Amino acid sequence: MVLRHTANHTLDKQIATTLFTTEHPFCDTVPCSYIGSTLVTQPTSSLLVVVLALQYLLAGAVVLYNAVKDGGWADKNCYRGCLPAPSDAPDGKARVWWAYAFLVWGVSVVFAGVSFQAFTFQLRCTGDPHGDAVCLHEKYDWVAQTYYILQSIGIDLFVVARSYRAMRKHTEMAKRYVILHSGLYVLCVCVAPPLRGYIVSMVFITPSFVVLRMINFVCLGDKILHAAWTIMSCSFLWYLAWIAFAPYGRWWEETGWWFSENDALHLPLVLFVPLAYVSVRKVKDKPAGDGVTLAETGKRLAAPEWSPLHFLIAATEETEEGALLTSKV
Repeated sequence: MVLRHTANHTLDKQIATTLFTTEHPFCDTVPCSYIGSTLVTQPTSSLLVVVLALQYLLAGAVVLYNAVKDGGWADKNCYRGCLPAPSDAPDGKARVWWAYAFLVWGVSVVFAGVSFQAFTFQLRCTGDPHGDAVCLHEKYDWVAQTYYILQSIGIDLFVVARSYRAMRKHTEMAKRYVILHSGLYVLCVCVAPPLRGYIVSMVFITPSFVVLRMINFVCLGDKILHAAWTIMSCSFLWYLAWIAFAPYGRWWEETGWWFSENDALHLPLVLFVPLAYVSVRKVKDKPAGDGVTLAETGKRLAAPEWSPLHFLIAATEETEEGALLTSKV
């Protein structure tokens, strides 16, 4: 939900707030219902978030259960199953990391639903939802910030999951990337309020998203996952378009019909989870020590000696001939 902001000089000149009055109360700007005595805002949007969160959590639980059966936690070093190491023989490491990512994103969606849909007023506002009230900006809502942090960590975990299939030798590098990239975002959120918010979080996760698309395109050629990531890209573009062009606030006031920018973001993602699950449920790890795997598209791109991809892979691979490792998926 995007609130209209004014500066409330009676509270704190540095904190953006929204003021509501008896003539224009909070519950006139968004749908409000009650479950018993508990106020629930945007009930239909909250229901959509519940569905999406359950999808992520269920997919993560099922993938994790099956990966563990295949030896995904059979580690022999200090990682002890929580961070599977690349040198272990048992299969299932890629799926363990997929499961971690699904579960983290499921929890992040729960935080998003609590902050942006169901309990926005309780978390950000003081006063009467049907009268005078003051609401803080989402940048000062730590439930919202937790959502952004978990979202960033989750997509980084997808990168590690893909590394077990696409570039097994470099999974440790992928894990270090997760620590550095996620740590940087957490630091920015904690110390720099101007860097909080959905758009900034999207800027931070874009490198990981690009890496995932490139790995899938160059290394794996997974058409189902191509479709899943494309749906995610389209959901973000629809979110931006809905903010820019859809007067959903006026529609609500005039017709009672509610479909916010967050609904525009979440609805396509209901398709992302089952597609991603179908793609990863039987993913197998590459043998320990294997370098970069190339799909047919990747082989064509890397074939010319002048190709940037040729130099990139050659710089990271150590083979006797110094040539590219182009094993089949």
